[in-house]
Amino acid sequence: MSFIRRFRAVLQHKALSQRRSAVETAVHTRRSAGTGITPGALRWKLKSGIWQPAGRGAYIAGGDPPTPIERALACVVVTGGVASGSLAGVLYELDNVTLRKPFVTLATASERTSASIRALSEIVTVDGYRCTGGLQTVIDLAASLDDIVWEQVLESAIRKKLVTVGEIETEFARLGAVRVSGVARMRRVLKQRPPGVPATESLLETLMVQLIATDPTLPTPECQVEVRDATRCLSPGSISSCPGCS
Repeated sequence: MSFIRRFRAVLQHKALSQRRSAVETAVHTRRSAGTGITPGALRWKLKSGIWQPAGRGAYIAGGDPPTPIERALACVVVTGGVASGSLAGVLYELDNVTLRKPFVTLATASERTSASIRALSEIVTVDGYRCTGGLQTVIDLAASLDDIVWEQVLESAIRKKLVTVGEIETEFARLGAVRVSGVARMRRVLKQRPPGVPATESLLETLMVQLIATDPTLPTPECQVEVRDATRCLSPGSISSCPGCS
């Protein structure tokens, strides 16, 4: 996929993610006695368009059909699980992450679908939803994304201070021992990243760095380079394709 097509896909994803709404839960008819919602009241809310079904046992407020992201969040709440993988990436607003299954992690087996079963060392709350920590999210996404997109995820995660390169590298031995998918990808991407460089400032900047890297005749770009004249800083940070000329 070309860089232009990738960028258009990102814009479409952003428009979708901005339409998230709060998920109203525990209104399934089998649980109505415990929530104060009678079966009749539930039917009336659905018929009148006050609530919309967002999956088994979950409903959202409003007349519009739930988006895929809203359905995924409903699954998190109803199962008591943890948003993970691509859904966690969406909640963190990491660059170029699109929703795909599985997006929920459970501690024990369940009849629910779209969920993985495993123990998690860190669970945080993002926008009111239980979610994997930043480090675990970035590691999980390496298993399902290609090198180019995972690099975009990595740069945005570092920019948001969710993770550091050192934290990821520290996990390599443990991840390799349990044969976690994506370790080889993370090693490849980090090997190409110059040590100690700051994160890119935006997805557009990451795309530019990646585009420059496709031409072996160009020098390795430096990010966040101050552009100055004789008296003042003209730009606090930009890309320089000529290391040392700033």
